[in-house]
Amino acid sequence: MGKTKPALYFSNESYSVSGPKLMGRQAAGEAFLEGFLAHYGRSEIDILLHSPKEVRQSRDFLIKQQQVERVNSFNLWQLEQFTNSTLYMPYPGIGDMAVHRAKIDEARFSLCGITHTTASHSVMETLSNLLTDPVRPWDALICTSSSVRQSVEVILDEKMDYLRWKLGATRFELPQLPVIPLGVHCHHYAEKIPDARAQLGIAPDDIVVIYVGRLSFHAKAHPHPMLAALEAAHHQRKNTQGKIHLLQCGWYANEHIEKAFTDLQRTLSPNVEHHYIDGRDKQNVKLVWSVADIFMSLSDNIQETFGLTPIEALAAGVPAIVSDWDGYKDTITHNETGFRVKTTMPSKDGVGKWLAHRYATGEDTYDMYCGHSCETISVDMHETTSYLVRLIDDPALRQSMGEAGVQRAKSHYDWSVIMRQYDELWTQLDHIRQHTTNKFGPLPHKILPQQIDPYRLFAHYPTEQFSQNTCLSVVTRLSEVEFERLINLKAHSFAHHILPKYSEVSSILNVFDQHPECHLSTLSEALPLSSIRLEITLSWLLKVGTLSLER
Repeated sequence: MGKTKPALYFSNESYSVSGPKLMGRQAAGEAFLEGFLAHYGRSEIDILLHSPKEVRQSRDFLIKQQQVERVNSFNLWQLEQFTNSTLYMPYPGIGDMAVHRAKIDEARFSLCGITHTTASHSVMETLSNLLTDPVRPWDALICTSSSVRQSVEVILDEKMDYLRWKLGATRFELPQLPVIPLGVHCHHYAEKIPDARAQLGIAPDDIVVIYVGRLSFHAKAHPHPMLAALEAAHHQRKNTQGKIHLLQCGWYANEHIEKAFTDLQRTLSPNVEHHYIDGRDKQNVKLVWSVADIFMSLSDNIQETFGLTPIEALAAGVPAIVSDWDGYKDTITHNETGFRVKTTMPSKDGVGKWLAHRYATGEDTYDMYCGHSCETISVDMHETTSYLVRLIDDPALRQSMGEAGVQRAKSHYDWSVIMRQYDELWTQLDHIRQHTTNKFGPLPHKILPQQIDPYRLFAHYPTEQFSQNTCLSVVTRLSEVEFERLINLKAHSFAHHILPKYSEVSSILNVFDQHPECHLSTLSEALPLSSIRLEITLSWLLKVGTLSLER
């Protein structure tokens, strides 16, 4: 299959980690963009912007920072000019764009979104709306792990049950739901800093365990099992030479969270050497990967869906101890590239239903909802300690797992591999779009109810509406000087981008010179104006008293 180069729905915030609030989806977006440009080349890129106000900022980012030679930008107002076969969107909400697409031609191009967190009720609503939004089989929502696909299917299945009950629905049409993981640029991790240990004051025989990522006990990974297991491993290990260091390379959202981490470290693991390193600095991150003996990430949070750092550990050749949780189930091969520790949560329709109700009613914020659920999810402490001791005491095992990890990263998760999967998907969507029989027929209305024409929705408000039989006459001839005086009054000028130009007014008045009373059908035939421009100009001339209706 050949390359089907898509356009990117673009905002700098989605493809850069330089903003004030760094999130996993932004790190994933930045890495995706690098992989995309490496795969398709930097000579030219097509982007779709929400607003023309973003053109300069986006072009500067792509040309100056990403060395793209040419940027072709469109905005939603110009969607009819869009010629790419696929539009990639860096989030799951493809339904809203499908509504815009429906206005021109639902088979014009394919939409491709991607999942990030699926835990918030707003994202769940976005996903459930895929059943009623005008998405088609030539669209796709990429699920980054098999676990997140299963959660998406649960949301869709329950919405289907509701629509069957409420509307008697018997058929449903969904986008494709392929599982394609996030990627990593393996070459970024191949080169290590030779004197990294010396820079951090760590002796050659010391054991270095690292955690990389946002430091949040309520929204990422609660540190309790990691800290307690490290302390237990300190006492149980056979290799007692050297200290055990924990390097947490990340960032705290606020001082409260930082103090909570510090207090927990002091209480649970007093015999471990603790280091905090700012993970927003890329050089710091490289330094940490250069000294690591073991990577740990015991995620226990429902807002996690994939987890980038375990595949970074693979690429860096560092054996991993991770929780058997969400996307980690796919990425870390147990007993080969590391260990996955068993996790447990409460049964369905009990605690979780109560927590969801607290969140839905506003009793809890989203952060509290995630934090409360995290407090009821456990990571097996005994297993964690056992795996830590094995890796601490066995350098050969660390090396063999690290080497296996590098090979797995190169074969499964390097962006060059992932982009081929994207390219195959986009080519497949293009084929489906061009060859699938539209078994349900076209949309009954191109403009969907949530964006309905106000003059259709409120047609019963006025005395009458324009029709081809509407008859008008001139009350007073409007000179260009008088036109400019009126249209530049602040009461009118606020709408300058839609109001008529004098050339349009003059052309209409010239027709009335030949036909003192003129029907709309006559004006339509006599003038080169679009129906929209004609009706806007006539309406405004009626509004200011230049024309009147002949009833």
